Amino acid sequence: MHVLFDLIAAYNVCHPYTERFLADPKISENYGLMSLIGAARSITTTEVAARLGIAVTTASDRIRRLEEKGWAERRPNSADGRSSLVSLTDEGRAAFESTFPAWREAIVQLEAELSVPSTQIADGIRELDRAMRAVLGR
Repeated sequence: MHVLFDLIAAYNVCHPYTERFLADPKISENYGLMSLIGAARSITTTEVAARLGIAVTTASDRIRRLEEKGWAERRPNSADGRSSLVSLTDEGRAAFESTFPAWREAIVQLEAELSVPSTQIADGIRELDRAMRAVLGR
């Protein structure tokens, strides 16, 4: 098997792993997006799409679902009138921050199980991401 297969298999396990610790499917299914928006404080849909490696329309749809839950909001981007900035609402930030203890536990348990330092794994994943984006960009 190739590393791409291993990556796909690990991706498929990632959601159940996150869901187990976060215990709320509504949050776990949106956790990556909420983390990105929460860390940025405000971010454009185009930046979300680029960071997650998805189409802008897909990013917009996922953001819309967060808006429907009351967890995100868009406001005009004063630096670029053609775009809007997305941020977590107070309710969204509270939901996101409520996961921090469970997220820390998920990391502690995963780190204890790893035979390779997570920083080394992260470097490898980033390199895979870079390489795949380069091939797709050709």
